[in-house]
Amino acid sequence: MAGFFTRAELASLLQSEVDNSTADLLIDLASDAVRSELGQQVDAVAGETVGLVGGGDPTLLLPQLPVTAVSAVSVAGQALTAAQYSWTPSGVLRRVSTLATQLQDTGYWPFPYGAAVSVTYSHGWATVPNVVKAVALEAAAAAYVNPNQVASEGLGGTTGYTVTYPISTPAGRVGLSAEQKTRLDGGQYVSGVYVPFRWKPAARQLRYEPQRAALFHR
Repeated sequence: MAGFFTRAELASLLQSEVDNSTADLLIDLASDAVRSELGQQVDAVAGETVGLVGGGDPTLLLPQLPVTAVSAVSVAGQALTAAQYSWTPSGVLRRVSTLATQLQDTGYWPFPYGAAVSVTYSHGWATVPNVVKAVALEAAAAAYVNPNQVASEGLGGTTGYTVTYPISTPAGRVGLSAEQKTRLDGGQYVSGVYVPFRWKPAARQLRYEPQRAALFHR
């Protein structure tokens, strides 16, 4: 997967020349640190197939955001037509009923509880959002100028010199601060729909309890 920023952008932030091999390493590590925090690939991916499990309601959540296209949906091995489902950039997949019955008006139709649902869809950001890029760039810059993650240095102690390290980011590791993680809780609009940068587990469980822990990749 591609990095979220370039060597030139890292050098511009640091206002100095950078070692190319070190910069390349930090681009990968910082971008992956943000991906890990978000639980998202971020990069644009076309035609990925995932398996979900029905929860007895008409809604499922697609794991990667934003959704840019859905090309195929099947329920328990039966393919749905394009008229039998709808989707939003914010990852909501709904099963649509095109025919009214005595028990169900035309509208939404549930994904049966426990049924295997296969979805082929495209997702990701064509351009990495500025907030996501900035957090990765900041993390890389911090690691470049302070690779040992030293929090403070001073004179004293039995050796005449003391050094402290932050507990949250051990030496040699590219990490994110609490403030940076909070900034990743945002999102931006795609085709008029607000898309979060990541799924928030608490909100997901509250609204879509039947399908929790029901995602798996093929």
